[in-house]
Amino acid sequence: MNLINQSTTNSINFNNIPDVIHNTTASTSSHDYINPPDSSSLPSRYLNLKVGSLNCRGLTKTAAPSTRSHFIRYLKDRGLDLLALQETHASTTEIKEMFHIQFQASSSIWSSHCGLVSFSSDILFSNSFISPCERVISTTVSHTSDLFLPLTVSVVYFPASRAERYTFLTDIQQKYPLIFPSSPTRTILLGDFNYTYGHSLSTTRSRQAPSHWLAYTDNHFVDGITPSGTFPSNTFQRGVSQSCIDYIFISTDLFSSIDFDDCSTTFIQPIWSDHFLLTTHLRLHQPTGTDSTAKSVGKGLWRAHPKLARNPDFKKRLNLALTEGVAALDPSLSAAIKWERLKLITADICRAFFRRKAFNLKRAEDLLHKKRSGLRKKLISNPASLSILSPQLKIVEQQLISIQQYRVETLALRSGIRWREFGELSAGYLKRTVASRAARQLIPPLIHPESLSPCTTKEEMLETASFFYNDLYSPEPVDMTSLDTLLERLPESLRLSSSEAESLVAPITMDDLLFAFSRCPKKSSPGMDGLPYAILRLVISHPSCREIVLATYNNALSLSDIPTTWMQSCV
Repeated sequence: MNLINQSTTNSINFNNIPDVIHNTTASTSSHDYINPPDSSSLPSRYLNLKVGSLNCRGLTKTAAPSTRSHFIRYLKDRGLDLLALQETHASTTEIKEMFHIQFQASSSIWSSHCGLVSFSSDILFSNSFISPCERVISTTVSHTSDLFLPLTVSVVYFPASRAERYTFLTDIQQKYPLIFPSSPTRTILLGDFNYTYGHSLSTTRSRQAPSHWLAYTDNHFVDGITPSGTFPSNTFQRGVSQSCIDYIFISTDLFSSIDFDDCSTTFIQPIWSDHFLLTTHLRLHQPTGTDSTAKSVGKGLWRAHPKLARNPDFKKRLNLALTEGVAALDPSLSAAIKWERLKLITADICRAFFRRKAFNLKRAEDLLHKKRSGLRKKLISNPASLSILSPQLKIVEQQLISIQQYRVETLALRSGIRWREFGELSAGYLKRTVASRAARQLIPPLIHPESLSPCTTKEEMLETASFFYNDLYSPEPVDMTSLDTLLERLPESLRLSSSEAESLVAPITMDDLLFAFSRCPKKSSPGMDGLPYAILRLVISHPSCREIVLATYNNALSLSDIPTTWMQSCV
């Protein structure tokens, strides 16, 4: 088996296991629940686990690499811990490694039909198994700090043909008894089943799967998306054809852990897939006596969106805030302090504006999903209204596509300018970028330079880092006599003329600043303040700010009065 990153795999003794890469209609169910979920009786300590499933319709078949990249970015942005994929077409080791890198997965398992991706570094895969036909992937999911008891997650992609599906499911329990035990517990069974669960249970319809398999899922699992007694949403749509053939089944012992209020079926734009994304939310109780101390992970640096500089509403709000902010500044403050205050005002406006925009987009997407679901239900109940409702449905779906596209373009900017320039095609570059980004957020235990003892708490690690870098960057004494001798022996050709020397310390003009900012990268932030050059250009060109800006840069040049943020960096 090929292993990537920090996951460990303990193989089950099966033959012909391919390479593994690591780093339902509830209304027809016969289950009776003695202990329904009651949030008031839940223990105060539990861990959230969000699991998604989607038939991606062949990521490798996507004609335009940018379309695949946008699709993957959208899936990464869904806030999932685990993502199960079907029709992956990951038939070679190179493709599996490429998908692992592009998803920025902590761990992943791939076959030609299925995939399972972990986005959390705290989740481990073990006892991983892929069936010889590669239509079934199963693994044990556990937490690095044992914050929940291990789960079995099995991803399936059953044949689309009824005859092939019948043959496949007839002896599946006998072939893989460890994957499909007679009494499954703490199990998640998810994927593309290629049959409608409720119709298959019906006695008046032709069964789409063997009766013993249907009885197995009905007796031991519940629909992890749809609450009991409600009608499931369609999960597949191609033209006018639609059906519910994708499911996330949860073993009955985990029923009380399902948070149905946070479970969803999400429309995916057709250019990506004709299936919908299923998401379930589990609240897994922590074992008693578990230490909840987790790894120290930094929150990262905030960055304002460069596109804000082109938004008329934002520029209007920023212009007003800067005018009022400059008028309220204490005249006795130094230019450097005033400059820092102006940047704080700008950052606050950026956060407030984008927070409202992000909230409106999220609310709009939720409303559009509800609107689409309502229109679909009306079409099902009244097919005669197709000519009236179909145009409305197309408009709603087009609006959803626009929102999804905007979100992935925003993610592209957040991922970094060089990431976009390379087109996400270089596997080596992507792997180095992912490792570098992870290293900047996750800090392993440090060894104190003096005591040589390991430091694991946040306070100890900060003190150790401060001690190390203070020592590293402390200046050593300089022999001024030797320095003067060195400079005196420089040849005339390497010395500046008087006019050239004077130009280096000449006062900085506004034209100098505007020219310098026009040459700066448009999608890069200059410091820890997180303000891109495009937004800083708005600040320095504001009439009320020009005097402060010029004084700040000239005082830094001639008086060494440097703003505090210019002397800060993030290690």
